Amino acid sequence: MENKLATELSERLQKYPEDSKSRLKLVEMFFKEAESCSLPIPRESFQLAMQKVASPMISAQEINIAHAAQTIFLEKLQIVLKDDLAETESKIKDERNVETILEKQLNRQQGEINFISKCVDLLKLSLSRPTMY
Repeated sequence: MENKLATELSERLQKYPEDSKSRLKLVEMFFKEAESCSLPIPRESFQLAMQKVASPMISAQEINIAHAAQTIFLEKLQIVLKDDLAETESKIKDERNVETILEKQLNRQQGEINFISKCVDLLKLSLSRPTMY
């Protein structure tokens, strides 16, 4: 994220990794820019949120933030995997003699996308039903 406050919060977290307020502010900033972010930013946001969830005292808000961050990360990962699959399919269509390696790669990618899709669907389903912790 190209944001001065995000840079400051990130630097603060490097100095004080236990600063959960800065961590959650950074994750909330990510939510505002989630649509335009590439895969590494949602991954980092999810990891930041999970660090808070791993602590002994957590709130329902923190759990929900981690859940939302996980969903966004998996959705972005799903997009990357689908793009990779489309590229492999394109290579297979362009080649007359398709190598076994490409076919195995295609099958693996289809399995990865199916798995991530099911994870995203389950997370969206659970997000649609508020849970009181």
